[in-house]
Amino acid sequence: MVFGITGVVSLQFSRLVLNDVLELEGGLLTGPWSYQAAYLVIVPPFYSITLIAVGSLLGKHTYFKQRVTRMWSRLLVWRSRA
Repeated sequence: MVFGITGVVSLQFSRLVLNDVLELEGGLLTGPWSYQAAYLVIVPPFYSITLIAVGSLLGKHTYFKQRVTRMWSRLLVWRSRA
């Protein structure tokens, strides 16, 4: 349930920011490079914050904080190896 709510909220937020605030049109796979770059910079951090917030509201703060920490640590370790 938490992942579903987080996904919907993240998707709506990213569309709002990309289309209305930054005035970029397109899609992650079909959009211009500027749209794709902005999407990759905006969505992952917001998804993480939203996941912790929604998880906290549903009483599972510790679990989702650990999930987000693990996700970012794996991402950063992978990037440092590349």
